[in-house]
Parts: sequence; C-alpha cells; structure tokens
Amino acid sequence: KNRIREGLRINKTSFVINQKNNDVYSLADNYYMFGRLFHQQGDHKVAVANYLKAIDLAEKSRNLWVISVVRRSLAFLYLDEGNEGKSYENIYKAIKVAQDADSKEALGFCYGVLGEIDRNFGKAKQAAAHFEKANQYFQTTQNEYGQAWLYTNWSLLDLSKVDKS
Repeated sequence: KNRIREGLRINKTSFVINQKNNDVYSLADNYYMFGRLFHQQGDHKVAVANYLKAIDLAEKSRNLWVISVVRRSLAFLYLDEGNEGKSYENIYKAIKVAQDADSKEALGFCYGVLGEIDRNFGKAKQAAAHFEKANQYFQTTQNEYGQAWLYTNWSLLDLSKVDKS
C-alpha cells in the first residue's frame, strides 16, 4: 500500500508491452491491477472504471480468474462504501464465475469475501457458515496463503481463530 506509485509505474510498463502484443488476456490483468492500485489509493471512481475494463477484456479472452478476482475486488470496494446491494451483487457474480471455472481456490476466496461482507453487515451466523465453506475449499487445495487470509478475517468474527491465523 505504501508503494502505489511504483506499482502504477511497473504495471504501466507491463501494460505497454501487452498492448503492443495485442495480448487481451494479459491486458485484463493489467486493468485489474490498475483498479486495485487506485482502490488502495482511495480513488474509487477510477478503480471501478479499470475494474470494469478488466471484466470486459477478461470476458473477451475467457480469463475467468480475472473476472472472479475483479468481482471480488468490486465487492470489497462497495463494502468499503457501505453499499450492501452492490457488494452482494458482485460477490455472487464472482462465485458464479468461479463455479463455471471449477476453481476451488477462487471459490475459497469468494466464500471468504462473502463471509467478510456478511460480518460487516451484522450477519454473524451467515458469515460463520461462509467462512467455514471457504476453509473447506482451502483445506482441499492446501492453500496456506488462503487459509491464513481467511483466518485473519474469520478471527474478527470468532476470536478463537486468531491463533490459527
């Protein structure tokens, strides 16, 4: 978060190369990363524009991972803004794409984000169920990063998970 300017510079270099090579699949990644960087910077309007461009290019190139991760990022952006409807709308779209891609790793992150949305909107019971589902996916894929990320968020709902994180 403290090196956004450097991140923008590096992503711009990659963007120029991918644009020159007409690599739509990778350009979707570039737009996603621009969205993330502007989101971290707090410029939601520019972040959303980049996220939507990433989705457009990812759909054209069938880059399902980017579609799912961008929808998760949009869900978090709208969560930051307190927009419950758009937050849920985007996470459910992310889940659908992850299911279509049959990506257990993406589903783990999707259900973790859904749990985080539920937790933030005071739906503790649903959050716990979604965190548990995410955990099952991460255990299946043996994704330790995903598990650590999940336990960190889950611990805010259930402090007994802090040590696991």
